[in-house]
Amino acid sequence: MSEFEELTRNQFFVIDSENLDKIESRLYGFALSDDGKIIKNDNLTDSAQISCCGTFVWVKVSSSKIVIEQDFNGCYGLYLFKEGDYFALSNSFWKLVEYLSGKHNLSLNSDYAKAFISADLCSFAYQETLANEIEMLPRDCKVIIDSSSQTFEIQKIDYKENTVDIDSKEGIELLDKWFFRWTNIIRSLKAKTNNIVADLTGGFDSRVVLTLFLNAGIDLNQVKFNSATDNKHCHAEDFEIASSIAKHFGFELNNKVLRPYPLHFTDVKTVLDISFYVKLGFHKQLYYKYAYNQNPLYVFPGNGGECIRGYPYKTASKYRGEVLKCASVYGNAMEKASQKIIDSVLSNINERFGIEDPNSTDIPMHQYTEIRCRNHYGKAMAGNVLVNTFNLTPLIDPALRRLKLTSQNCNDKKLLITVIYNRYCPDLLNFKFEGKRFIDQSTIDYAKKINQKYVFTPVKQYVVSYNSENNKTVYKQDSNLQYVKVGEPDAFIRKVFSTKKFRELFCSYFPAATYDRILASIPLKNYFPLDDVYACLGSLCMAVTCSKQKGTDLSNSEWMEELMKLTDNDFSWLYKKYIIVLEKRIIAKRFFKRVISKIRRILGSIIRKIKA
Repeated sequence: MSEFEELTRNQFFVIDSENLDKIESRLYGFALSDDGKIIKNDNLTDSAQISCCGTFVWVKVSSSKIVIEQDFNGCYGLYLFKEGDYFALSNSFWKLVEYLSGKHNLSLNSDYAKAFISADLCSFAYQETLANEIEMLPRDCKVIIDSSSQTFEIQKIDYKENTVDIDSKEGIELLDKWFFRWTNIIRSLKAKTNNIVADLTGGFDSRVVLTLFLNAGIDLNQVKFNSATDNKHCHAEDFEIASSIAKHFGFELNNKVLRPYPLHFTDVKTVLDISFYVKLGFHKQLYYKYAYNQNPLYVFPGNGGECIRGYPYKTASKYRGEVLKCASVYGNAMEKASQKIIDSVLSNINERFGIEDPNSTDIPMHQYTEIRCRNHYGKAMAGNVLVNTFNLTPLIDPALRRLKLTSQNCNDKKLLITVIYNRYCPDLLNFKFEGKRFIDQSTIDYAKKINQKYVFTPVKQYVVSYNSENNKTVYKQDSNLQYVKVGEPDAFIRKVFSTKKFRELFCSYFPAATYDRILASIPLKNYFPLDDVYACLGSLCMAVTCSKQKGTDLSNSEWMEELMKLTDNDFSWLYKKYIIVLEKRIIAKRFFKRVISKIRRILGSIIRKIKA
């Protein structure tokens, strides 16, 4: 059994209408109980009251029914294939594809593939996938299968999101219930481990999570507050702000308190497949996992923060325009496919939520909560479970999401988070936010009025700590083993993508200009340079599977191995193509300006040093 098979043998399932008598109850991933305990399959009891928080799919089998529930965000996804009276369901798209290959016909959803390749970060499709015959069910539903009749129904769950006014007794009680629940979760974890990570940036969302840690009654220096120290993206400003906050509250950033005792993987395919089986075809940034944590690692990110402070204010038409503008860089065919997908998405959201005003900003907000949030954060969280890392997300909590973002006397969608800052840690409002973002003073004043009306009574708590010397003896890996090195998976993927055979195969399904544009863009990116390559890889893998119709196994990556065998030793054609692409200015508008700007910055720095 391979490393990957050993790692995931109990992580995925396929249920079809012909094997219902063989299905057993199981919790895949982890959930939080109503009282905040972490529930996994090995400590699941019949009386467990599981909330919707966590990253899980829960299969419950009774004498005549199989009930399948998922977490509030729908992180794994439930993937459904239906053909006549036959149906099959899985918590992994690719496991379902492998299961169906050779038994049932599958066809490439070409529009989805093209739209995904030209998307900015992740798929924006509503229920469509790379296969025309497989759909991803909505996050707010559960599946009930009748074993005797071999039929199923999909039940919608009403979470009553955005229904309770924060400027009300009910709203404040709901907020305080959320607050005490999560501070108790942090305290409970802290009593048994130091393997706790919390992200801290200069933005809004991680600062909301920080209010919980500041009130949990723990030694903050026994928690790793992770803050990026590179100059990519907006990280430099993030670190500057995070450092100011940490200094004010007396804790250290990026300390060495963690002891997860990683078991490093020795097979590059293991590292690839951990991301492939949950992300390929849905997300364009893989974030490789190079080791399995022998001790569980608990991570508190600011995931889903836009859901409680308003997704960037834009109308449906403006959002549609941004999608098409992004796709136009990849060619006319990709833009047309993106237009079909985005029009379908907006129509489905409009129909489902009954939004009459086409200029309402609610449509992009629903696209974010129903689609982007699960494909972006959700897929990452599902992949983390495979390596014994658990993302605990206070901002993706159905209790918090019941609260409205605005009130009758304040229409600012940042009102809810402002109430949280002011209620639980007012000092956090004294620090600036990254990117020159801010909260209006009128919103701050109104939040103060709400908290004066409904006064918060903190609970005095003794400080909880954990002696790290109590760690159990763990297995030590053979130091002579050859572990997968950072960068090795990407080196392999880039080599495959750069082969002449890959180009020929890709261009038999997708425009050649798209491949050339992506190939030429790789050396010009310093932040996830292979994001488009991953999208091409997933799309082509699906295309090859559909064309062969015979049990293609993603984990064996047979078709990639064939590409490697057929790799030309002479790469001169690559350079010729690269020059031709540049001459045709396929990527000039988007990338040359960045190169020129970077050269100017370097020259300016040199000149300043000379003058000094």
